[in-house]
Amino acid sequence: MLRQADQALTRRLGELLAFQDTSVHEWRVLGVLADGEGHPMSEIAEAVVVPAPTLTRIIDRMVENNLVYRRIDPIDRRRVLVFCSARGRSLYGRLQRQLALHEAQFEGDPNLAELVRLLEWLVNVLEGRPSEQTAPR
Repeated sequence: MLRQADQALTRRLGELLAFQDTSVHEWRVLGVLADGEGHPMSEIAEAVVVPAPTLTRIIDRMVENNLVYRRIDPIDRRRVLVFCSARGRSLYGRLQRQLALHEAQFEGDPNLAELVRLLEWLVNVLEGRPSEQTAPR
């Protein structure tokens, strides 16, 4: 059931992002890089949940579109860091505003608030963190 919800959400997100000619994976990469820091490919792959070869193709495409750029890590010259470009930051800001407008239509929905509470509880349980929340009602 969680997988179905994830797939439906990813499809809907993809539809919203398509208006900016951006994929869900590209949006997720921009989200990782939004902190302004350079990140190694392995860290980005883990956060975006894609295999390394797939991420390489995604990053290559994003470099071509001037959304991100690569630099050699000054501390470990064997490693490459990926940074968000000014164009990438601008695109990410527009995408976030667009998604916030879409999410706003659900504000105040008690079912959504309960769903968020349950998902937070589930994540805490699965990650072995103590939860201050009670079990599902």
